[in-house]
Formats: sequence, C-alpha cells, structure tokens
Amino acid sequence: MADTRKRGDALLGAIQSAVLDELADNGYAGLSIERVADRARTGKASIYRRWPSRMELVLDALDRTLPDPDQVVGGADLRSDLLALLRRIAAVMSSRDGGAARACLGPGVDSELSDAIRARLLAPRRAALLAVLKDAAARGEVRPDALTERIAELGPTLLHGELLHRGRIDDDAVVAIVDEVLMPLLRNPR
Repeated sequence: MADTRKRGDALLGAIQSAVLDELADNGYAGLSIERVADRARTGKASIYRRWPSRMELVLDALDRTLPDPDQVVGGADLRSDLLALLRRIAAVMSSRDGGAARACLGPGVDSELSDAIRARLLAPRRAALLAVLKDAAARGEVRPDALTERIAELGPTLLHGELLHRGRIDDDAVVAIVDEVLMPLLRNPR
C-alpha cells in the first residue's frame, strides 16, 4: 500500500489553502489550528513544526497568495504598467484569498496581526508600486513630486472602495481608476 500522506510542496499548499478557507469562513478570531489540520488532512504537529503561532501561519499563507512584490511589471509605459498592476491586485481582492486577507484587517481584528500584515505584507507591495512610479518618473512620465507612498496607495485603496461599495471590481472600474484618477494625478506636464 502506497503512502498517501502529503509532503513538501503538496503539504504546504494544502495547509495554505486550509488557512485561507478558515479565514474566509471564520475570520482570524475563529481560526483554529485543529480545523486547519483537518482541512489539510494532516496533523497539528506538521503545522506547529513549521509555524510557531497562529499569526505566523496566517502571515505565511497570505504572503504566499498575494502578488509577489518582486515580480513587478514595468517598463512599457505608465498607463500599461498601472493597468497590469491594478488588474493583478483586483483579481486577488476579488478572490477567496482577498476575502481571507480582509478578514485579518480592520476594526475588531487583532491589532498585532493587523500591524504585522501592514509591515510584512503590505509595505513591500506598496514599495513595489512606488518603484513602478519611480521608473515612470525616470522616463519623464510622472512628475517627481508625485512619488509618495500615499499616492502609491491610491490605486489599491480605490479598488478596495469599489469592492466595498459595489461588491465587485470589474475591469471598467480598473480602467476608470487609471484613466480618471491616477494618470491625471501622476502625469508630468510637458
């Protein structure tokens, strides 16, 4: 009889998926290692061997599912870069994984976890957005005084608003955010 236990990447993927399902279904406060282990069809010891706490488990699962900040688009032109980035962000925000991430932020959520998410997960992704703007500024497409973290956060913030107010983020919204808000705000007058 063959050993059917998951190992390596298969086990990590099953645990990550189980964490995201638990977050989406029960939020961080309701997440239990036992239910994660049951969903992943593994033992709690397999989880505790890799992650010393619930928070580390959740941070790792979210980090693995969010767009990789090191795989930044760039170089074509500012509008194309922004559309590509915001489409990637919108796809994640609209997914089960985005729901799991939102379950870990906001009022009433563990402040230590929220702070860790902002520092470990959101800050590098904001820096990646800012890097795209800096590259565009070097090409003369963005005015230098627009290279701020607040402006880099604007696109994702508006996407989040779309999701909250309309219950979805469609591509027309992404295009409107880029064309009606970001491009006029960022454009370098020539």
